[in-house]
Amino acid sequence: MRPERKMVVCENGNIVVKKIALSYRKENGEEIFLLDSEVVMEEKPKYRTADELYRRIEENFVNIGLLRRVDMSGMSEEMIRELIMKKHEKEEKFLQAGADRGFKLAEDIDPDDILRFYVSLTPEERIQFNCNP
Repeated sequence: MRPERKMVVCENGNIVVKKIALSYRKENGEEIFLLDSEVVMEEKPKYRTADELYRRIEENFVNIGLLRRVDMSGMSEEMIRELIMKKHEKEEKFLQAGADRGFKLAEDIDPDDILRFYVSLTPEERIQFNCNP
């Protein structure tokens, strides 16, 4: 039995999880998905603490490929500092571009808007931001 495959899509401004009924890859590498008509709406989570909100934001950045998890145990302090600076620069560039396009990514950030903005980008724009195409 195959595991159930799902995809997150932005539909009418809402994050929606849809089942993938069928998928195939064209000769040029483009993937085509036939989505099941049954829609599962994702509930808006309530964040009790800033840590929960920040953790959700970080998870979304990792999911879209903007950030990667790195084992820093064997790195020098200088290298860790450089990685953290690069991380903040990437996040800031992505969030600013999203805020410029009207997404709620500035002061009162909504973690789901990170995914909505990512879905709205073209593959070329995603590559510009160093995300998964």
